[in-house]
Amino acid sequence: MYACIDDFLPDTLDAFDMRNSFSQVVYRPVLGRTTVFSQNFNAESSTLPFTFEITNIMRADGTPAPELTEFYPVKVWTSPYFGNETSLAQIEAKRGIEYRQLFQVRKHTGEFIMWSDANSSMVQCAPLDGYIFDVMVENSGGFKTFSRLRLIPERETDFEPGIITPEGITPKEYTHPTFVNSIMFEDAFLGDNPFFPGMPGMPGRPNRPGGPRGFYMMPDDIHVYFRRVTDNPDEAKTLTFRFFDPDFKPINPDRFNLTDWENLVHGFDLQKNDEFVRYRVAYPIPLVEGLNTRYTNRTGDRASVSIRWNYMPFAENRMDASLTMEFAIFTEGHWEIIFVFADGNPMF
Repeated sequence: MYACIDDFLPDTLDAFDMRNSFSQVVYRPVLGRTTVFSQNFNAESSTLPFTFEITNIMRADGTPAPELTEFYPVKVWTSPYFGNETSLAQIEAKRGIEYRQLFQVRKHTGEFIMWSDANSSMVQCAPLDGYIFDVMVENSGGFKTFSRLRLIPERETDFEPGIITPEGITPKEYTHPTFVNSIMFEDAFLGDNPFFPGMPGMPGRPNRPGGPRGFYMMPDDIHVYFRRVTDNPDEAKTLTFRFFDPDFKPINPDRFNLTDWENLVHGFDLQKNDEFVRYRVAYPIPLVEGLNTRYTNRTGDRASVSIRWNYMPFAENRMDASLTMEFAIFTEGHWEIIFVFADGNPMF
């Protein structure tokens, strides 16, 4: 009879498997963007959820790291972003400011987060040794402390594909489109054939540095510049697209007659004239990494813009051409993306 009284029964405890572990012990987030390290903890046969807590964090030389223990205002999503918002106000209404530590662990998942407000002016980054930290993991069945995990942030970049190495060196001023398709040079059928000189009736191309070029453009033939405009007083941030020929003369965006300008990026208040196309946008671009929308690539880690047009290289034969640029911009501001057809004009 006494055995049936609840007061004499032992408490029910969670299972705590001492074999649980972090699958990653060195973390290298890129500063200037919000980075989440997920699926980095193996609970084995333990009962979930756990409670995770960073119990100690310091610089690699053992000195305190107040830059990672103090609280800062960071911009967080308070409502889900779907990619179908119809105004800047609607997007900004889903974000708010909260005071948080720049490097955190999510309480019940073990995911580590480095917030985008962390930058190299305040946080140590490679090639320095970074930080070491401990994490305590517990449930009602037990606890375990993981010691001397490593945090070695990498220096921030304003955009990707980047033109700056992790050491802060800029090897070149431009990058190239991700894909090009059926873009024929304007003078594709002029000049001598570079492969069969002197043969009549064989269309050819003049040589370029590094060897002959074909009839169609390759990504290397197009230079893409990312330029941040610092003298624009408008509080609403913008993204502008410009196009230039080899002599840096503007190409009218109307020449790209199949481009869906209204839905090129998740931007608003479209401005379009003979020299540029401009949108009011929210940063970063894309707004949420890993979310696939109509404005991103398949993995959702880059915005994807497709510039499209058609032309007639032969009588009664129309061809569709396109260039696709996958990119991300992490630093808020007024940005321009400039396409230069450096090795020759495209056929329109």
